[in-house]
Amino acid sequence: MTAEPLSLRRAVPADAPAIAALVDAAYRHYVDRIGMLPGPMTLDYAEVIRDADVIVADRAGTIVGVLVLRTTDEGFLIDNVAVHPSQWGTGLGRALLRRAEVEARRA
Repeated sequence: MTAEPLSLRRAVPADAPAIAALVDAAYRHYVDRIGMLPGPMTLDYAEVIRDADVIVADRAGTIVGVLVLRTTDEGFLIDNVAVHPSQWGTGLGRALLRRAEVEARRA
């Protein structure tokens, strides 16, 4: 899957189910450790897309990463960075954080 080019783009409402599935895959291994669902797994991603700046990483039409950014009274916040387990170790998380830096400067 990593051989395909990576595209970073703003999320659209139709991406919500794929983002929710990605977040579930990325955070699922924490459930047993902490005894509950991590916060990102409990969110309605249609609402998140509406209320935040959401960027997805797309490879060959599949969402493999997500970055959720918010600007608050206190400043710029990286609310979530999630990478599908199949992409761990590929540098995708680093690419998403670089994008967050670009967005922070823009904000």
